[in-house]
Amino acid sequence: MPDFQQQLNDIRQALLEEIRALNATPKQAVLINGYKITAAGQRTIYRFEFPDTFYFQPSVTIRCSIGTTTVFFFEACVVDVRSQFLYVSVPFDLGETISEMKCEWHPEKTMERLHDKYAIFSGTPIVEKLLERNFSDNSRPQPQREPIFPSTFTETQLAALKDSLSRTVSFVIGERGHGKTGVAASLILSTIREGKRILYLSSSANSLHDCMEEVIRFNSVVAEEQIALFGYGLDLLSPLGIPVLEHRTVITAEDQKKLQQLFLAVGEEYEYHRIRELQKLYTVKLKQVEEATAEYNEVKRETDRLQNASLMERMKQRIGKAEIEYQQKIQEHKAALVERLETQAAAIQKEQYKRESLLSVPVKQRTEVLKYASIKIDPLDDYTLVETIKSKKCFATTLHHALALDPQVISNFDAVCIDDGQIYSAAEFLWMASLAKEQCFIIADVTEQPPQSVSQSVPARQWLQKNYFTYYQQEDSDYYRFMINLLPLGVVSELIMPDVPRTLFEESLTAVLDGTPMRKNFSEKIYFFNTQDEHSISPQYIGKKKILPYNETHSRRVIDCIKHALLQGDTTQEDILVVTPQSGQTIYLREQLKAHLFFHIEVAPLGAIRLCRKRVVIFDTTIAGLDFTLRQLDDRKFGLIRLADTFNTLLSTVKEELYIIADLSHFQLRYKDRFITKLLNTMNGLSQNVGAVLGNVRLFDDLSDEISELVISGSKTYKQSEEYREKIKHGAVSASQNSEKDQRRLTLEIRTAVLDILAKRENINTIAQYFATPPLYIVNNETLKFRNELPFLECKNEDDFKKVMDMWNLLIYETSNILRDHPLSAKAKVDSKLTQEFQQLYSFYHSELEMVVEEGKHKLATSIQKIFNDVIGKKPVTAADWMNAYLVFLNRMEKYLDTIINQIRL
Repeated sequence: MPDFQQQLNDIRQALLEEIRALNATPKQAVLINGYKITAAGQRTIYRFEFPDTFYFQPSVTIRCSIGTTTVFFFEACVVDVRSQFLYVSVPFDLGETISEMKCEWHPEKTMERLHDKYAIFSGTPIVEKLLERNFSDNSRPQPQREPIFPSTFTETQLAALKDSLSRTVSFVIGERGHGKTGVAASLILSTIREGKRILYLSSSANSLHDCMEEVIRFNSVVAEEQIALFGYGLDLLSPLGIPVLEHRTVITAEDQKKLQQLFLAVGEEYEYHRIRELQKLYTVKLKQVEEATAEYNEVKRETDRLQNASLMERMKQRIGKAEIEYQQKIQEHKAALVERLETQAAAIQKEQYKRESLLSVPVKQRTEVLKYASIKIDPLDDYTLVETIKSKKCFATTLHHALALDPQVISNFDAVCIDDGQIYSAAEFLWMASLAKEQCFIIADVTEQPPQSVSQSVPARQWLQKNYFTYYQQEDSDYYRFMINLLPLGVVSELIMPDVPRTLFEESLTAVLDGTPMRKNFSEKIYFFNTQDEHSISPQYIGKKKILPYNETHSRRVIDCIKHALLQGDTTQEDILVVTPQSGQTIYLREQLKAHLFFHIEVAPLGAIRLCRKRVVIFDTTIAGLDFTLRQLDDRKFGLIRLADTFNTLLSTVKEELYIIADLSHFQLRYKDRFITKLLNTMNGLSQNVGAVLGNVRLFDDLSDEISELVISGSKTYKQSEEYREKIKHGAVSASQNSEKDQRRLTLEIRTAVLDILAKRENINTIAQYFATPPLYIVNNETLKFRNELPFLECKNEDDFKKVMDMWNLLIYETSNILRDHPLSAKAKVDSKLTQEFQQLYSFYHSELEMVVEEGKHKLATSIQKIFNDVIGKKPVTAADWMNAYLVFLNRMEKYLDTIINQIRL
């Protein structure tokens, strides 16, 4: 066995390798479509989507800026990371949405802080016990007072509590729902009663919140008086009775008001640009009016001279009737030109005034408002924070926050309670244990998947891809699962809940691994979709480092499962998690979800799920039709134990319903008699009738728009109301309304096509983020506004057509970086007539703004007629004609964006 110092050196080397690997990950990005989630004090939390190539962790500080012509810089903090959603806390209110926010972060900082801790670390008795796997001298005197615990404790919980208090190092092991959080809360309160200081460390804000809720339930007075709680992500959860400490910033009410004006002005940068262009155009037009008027006056003088000439003069100059008539025609033509130019100038000015009236900050005030970008936001002195923590008997926070805090805050603790011990790498775990002077309590579920690391070096695999339990097993951890009896009796307590049976999902996994029989009559449900008869094929494209498959057939099934789940009781989008083996399908699924207005459903790759509980989980294997194996599902490459733990984590996440989408014939062919095939076959045998799912999907699709919106976006509270249940009961379009349904067909097709295009536009920006480049399509306040309006515009006449083409011109053409100097512009330039048609349509319907003379407009009219002939064979006349023409244009836009997607992801 290596000596203690050698092990510390190995850990430092592993951390250096991880720092180097993290340095190679993206550190800059443009985050788009930020939604306001909540506000707490002066801080506001926004949610953004981000690609899984970005490495974010809670407590990481990010340097942000908004605006391009005028840039305002500020610092924000990552408060939580949930699947594809990033929650960011900023020190002020930026409004309901943030269209674009540039940010810079340093993912290696956490590892650098940990490395700095080890650089000066010389060891403690507790760490030496843990590293040497030697717990021969592990007992401590029994506490003088009876520990604090509720009457609801089971025998194993009570035994674990009492035994842990009499040990130097104590492991409390139990699966989810077996009472670990209650034991942790009792350990905190009992240690405080003994007059000792205890540090409670958790892996996430959710776990921290759950434990503090238990502490408050056991003894709210002690909790309020003796616990200092630190964690930004707690703002997202229900309020606690314990004040939450945080690093605060100084910002006056006056500055807050100025900044809100600044954000409004910055958010409308593109509108100001368009107004400036209109001003320039108006100036040019006025000059043309002036020149045309001068020409008209000169022609008029000549006409007057000819008309007023004497008979003698006419004879001398040979001025006949024809000459006078010709001059009069020239005068009429010049007069018409002046009138036309004046009309165009008036139209431009009218458009300018209209756009100015819609601005949140008037043009005249903009210059003064932009000066507010110089406002400095300074952090408060942390002295009060440090003193508050030192004055309490318990400090509760997360590992990431603990590493970021001043060392004087994280010191002088008699005991440390490490919750979710299986989540941490061995390097993180040992540092946390080193903070304890006398006792260390470890709460863990040893059947969960091990941690991961960016680096794949040997030291990283040894110390960062293993938790303490796999470290304790040494190399044996690659061949069999960690068993509790590997730890000495005097160091471990197991929690058993006799009245809490295993779920259907957990028993399925155990049956496959151990061959144990399964009980019957489960309350949970499995819906298994076997797609082998659909012969689905997964296209694949090469990403920067890996093959990324995606499966269109499976994606449609995922949407079906979501529709079925949302119609069940009070299930909301926030209750649903979609899991896929690789990120290729997550990219594709995000597009499909947005096309169906499912904006709040989490999508995560298999293995990226941590301490999450969802009512509904949809597992999409995406593998059908591929001629290669996926490492995450291959026990020979991934390791059976690691694969089993990964699936245990996945299945432990499900509360009620599990949907599985898989091509069983593919697995039986490629993975014959392997773990994944046995597990899928077992669950297929336990599946409910999927015909009920498809029936619910048909019901969902028949709902009126109003009722469908309630099913998709209704809150849990509203879905529990009698009003909601009655609306669902009568919400479908009845057979007697078939004629109305026929009339709605075009409207529904248009809405579906519009949503598909908008989703593809966002997907293009998401893929651009994967390449660490700016969005290919600019996102601003106006594009967000049009995105919300377009799905509800039917386009029944020429005025409607003009309106929607104006919107699409902005969304697809004017705000596109494809034709500009963009890193992906060469790939994104596709051979398509669509952009030319946009220009022609826009020029024709806005000719008064584009200085198109009559001859030019006539040519455009001919071109537009040809476009319509290509679309529906004639110039649209009826409402159905216009809607069909619009629908064909939408389909062409969709194919155009599909081509761009295929180009840029190669």
